[in-house]
Amino acid sequence: MKFKALIVPFLTTASFLGGGYLLTPSTHAAGVYHVVTSKAVTNVPYHWNGTSTKAYLWNSNLTVKQHHLTNYPKTTWYATKVLKMTNGHKTGIFYYVNNASGKTHGYVWKGYLVKGAYSAGATTTDKTSSNISKNNPGGVPHASQAELKDLKGWPVGEDYYDSSVTYYQDLPVIKSFTGTKESKKLDGIADTKLDNILGSEFQNESIGVSQNIKYIKLLTTPTQHQIQEFVSGKLIFSDFVLNDLKNQKINLNDYKGWQIGMNSTLIYKEAFNYYKTFGTYLIALLPPQK
Repeated sequence: MKFKALIVPFLTTASFLGGGYLLTPSTHAAGVYHVVTSKAVTNVPYHWNGTSTKAYLWNSNLTVKQHHLTNYPKTTWYATKVLKMTNGHKTGIFYYVNNASGKTHGYVWKGYLVKGAYSAGATTTDKTSSNISKNNPGGVPHASQAELKDLKGWPVGEDYYDSSVTYYQDLPVIKSFTGTKESKKLDGIADTKLDNILGSEFQNESIGVSQNIKYIKLLTTPTQHQIQEFVSGKLIFSDFVLNDLKNQKINLNDYKGWQIGMNSTLIYKEAFNYYKTFGTYLIALLPPQK
């Protein structure tokens, strides 16, 4: 759900300076976490980045520190799960990892690790990440200055970060529907309904919406080549959606006076490792109420 505009007014200077709230990786373990989404991977190698001295392996709900990564500076960790976890206030991407023997294992925030097996000449920076601008650590394709300003200071993968990315990638499509008015409520409805379509853990959640809402969903699933082009920026998401709508013979001028909301799967470079689908979208349209 796009809640960007609802959060910003409540942030103060203290929010950014006091105790590192939401800005330092150590705050991920502040409360009891649960899994939002989980993806199995096959022993993907990582090693400690060598700089984050507060890096730990945690238990399954991030309440108990099990191992300090500084005690394993030359260990290669093998990830078998990539998880999006939340405690209701903060959300992040974590790996479930174990060492070669399998005796040492736990959950670790992705920011503490570098992809690749440890070697004596290993750098502390992932080569993929090093090519990403410091102003755009997530690798958001064609990010505007306004978007980068909104994302600045927020950890990649946090709810606010992800919601802001979808806000900006959906906005050009919404504006293409002539004479419509964006509705935050419809944004939320599209978000929940898209979860249903993708089979997320919220698929049984009641959304209690008007029967008058018209939904427009993806017609043609992106190819693997197109997905790669999304990430590289060669294929702009809004262009893809507008072409898909054209193929559905949707006239963007037929909805003057309607309210509109939209949600889509995230597209940015760092998300490529965590989400199975790119390019899926759902548009919710509500006609004028009599």
